[in-house]
Formats: sequence, C-alpha cells, structure tokens
Amino acid sequence: MHKYCSIADALDEMSDDIQKHMILQHPCHANAAAVWATCTFLMDRWNIFPKFYIHSPERECGKTTLLELMEAMVKNPEMAGNVTASAFFRMVEISQPTFLIDEADITIRNNDQLLAIMNASHRRRTAYKILSDPTNKNGWTPKKWSTWTAQVIAGIGDQADTLMSRSICVNLRRKLISEKVKPVPSNYFEQKQPLRDYLEEWSASVRMEALFGEIPIGGSDRARDNWSSMFAVANEAGGLWPHKIEVAYTEMEVAKQSIKSVSIGTELLSDVRRIINKRSCDEISASELRNQLVWLEDSDWSQANRGKEITQKWLSKTLKSYGAVTHPKRDANVYLKSELDDVFERYLHN
Repeated sequence: MHKYCSIADALDEMSDDIQKHMILQHPCHANAAAVWATCTFLMDRWNIFPKFYIHSPERECGKTTLLELMEAMVKNPEMAGNVTASAFFRMVEISQPTFLIDEADITIRNNDQLLAIMNASHRRRTAYKILSDPTNKNGWTPKKWSTWTAQVIAGIGDQADTLMSRSICVNLRRKLISEKVKPVPSNYFEQKQPLRDYLEEWSASVRMEALFGEIPIGGSDRARDNWSSMFAVANEAGGLWPHKIEVAYTEMEVAKQSIKSVSIGTELLSDVRRIINKRSCDEISASELRNQLVWLEDSDWSQANRGKEITQKWLSKTLKSYGAVTHPKRDANVYLKSELDDVFERYLHN
C-alpha cells in the first residue's frame, strides 16, 4: 500500500529527498527533477519530451548520487555507465526504459552516432531509426526501430549544443565542509517501490485533458517545448506546484537565456572580429587566422576541436556556414576583410 493522497504529495516527497541528499545550484532544481521524473510515467502522452541533464562542473559534486536518486523515481529505470547506439534502440524496442547514463563527457561527447539517435528521440514523430535486417531468404528488409524513451544524462561540463538544447539542465555544486547532506541509504531504490507503484497507478488514471497548460512568456521556443509536459503535470498536481514549476522555469530558462553564453559559432565570429580589427590590411591568410585564434588569450580554440586545436579545415567549414569562404592566392588561401565585415554585421549585435 502506498501512503500518497495525491500526486502533489508524491512530488513533495521526491523534491524533499533530492534536497536532503544533494547540494544544487538552486532549490528549484529539485522541484524540476521531481516533476520531470513523474513525466516519465506518461511518455506515450507527450509529443516532445526533453532529456534530463545533470551538469557537474568538476568531479565529486554528486552527479552519480543524483542519478541514483532519479533511478528510484522514474519509470522502468535502466542504469548504464555506457551504452552503444545499437544497444540503445534495441533496448527501447524491448522495454522502453528510462536510461540513466553516467560519464557523458566520456561516453557521449565524441560518439556522433549515439548523439544523433538521442537527438532524434526528442520528438516522438522523429524518434525512429531504420535499419536493414536479414531475411530467411538471404535478402534484406528495412525495419523501423523506435528511439522514443526518457533519458537522464550525467556528465562533467556541457555536451553538444544539440543535446543541451533538448535537455532540462540542473547544476550541481561541490559541498562545503560546513554544508551537510544525508547519505543515500543503500536500499533507497527498494524503499521507493511504493512511490513508483503509485506513479504507475496515477499515470493510468490521469485525464488526458489535464495534460495541457499555458507556459509563461519568456525563454526560447525550444525551452517552451521542453517544459510543456512539466507544466502539464504541475497543473494536474495543483496546490503550490504550478507556482513551483513556474519559478523553476524562470530560473532555469528565462534567466539563463538573458545571461546565456553565445554559441560556438558566434563566439568564433566575435574572436575573428577582434583579430581583424587589429589589422589594417584587406585580407588575412587562413593559416594565420587559425594560428591567431589558437594563440588568442581568454579563448578555448586550442581545444575546441574535440579537445584538440582547431584546424584550418575546421575553421573553413565553420566560417563557410556563415558565408565567409577562402579565396586562393598565389601563396595561400585568404579571407577577405570585406566579406568578414558583412558576416559580423549580420550575426554579431555589438
């Protein structure tokens, strides 16, 4: 038998547990985590569903602990230190688990195939992979595999922009000596079986019409899509939960957007402009521009290419997407200042 009188009671317990065992950047992150976990029990009601990203700036900030807490709160959890792209969609086909993936900075960051599948799983309509399977007659037949499943991802630092934009991101902090948290009991997962049973019962009975609600103005269009399911569940819970999730959205999306770091492309353009503006000539060779970027103080171009220095090929490909291309001269390929100035005017606002 469970002890919950309402979904709000369950959410209160989940949020309290997270705050009891974790040091988060903001208390509202615990409320967002509780609501997101509850949403996993309604996966087939959503058309868009975000990943849940646990961001740790350094080691020993508690990301694995939060993974363990989330494991006990989500539907059909499957903890994985690593997962291959092929195993990912085959597991989804078997049991549609909630994946809990640790060490994302190692397992996902440089795994383009897995990243593509995870990105596609953001929308139910596109959450498929099509492969050719062998037939009994030594032929091949296409098979459609679903990738529609919830994912909790924990890692040090940010991941690819495409993944981060599809995620609800909570930030951890390393505990001070003066700060106290309770250790997670070794049988915490078993203790929370009544919670998971209740959430399963609740999800089977919740009214479909309740799963719609208005999202406050602010934040990007992607953020509003990501949070639509969470606002729906918070509105269904009632009480203080609509307000709690609005506070979380404002703190985690609206405020973040106002101080959001620029994209890597915009950052590159800004640094190229810094270099160009110090020169009086009308062009710069591709090799010199690349070297100047790598040597530039307060920049990360020495490790922006999968942890290595950017190359001329990387630079050419990135700038070409904005309309700046190299021009062959007798001794080198060069970028024209006039073309770069046009790009700066279009994409940089100050």
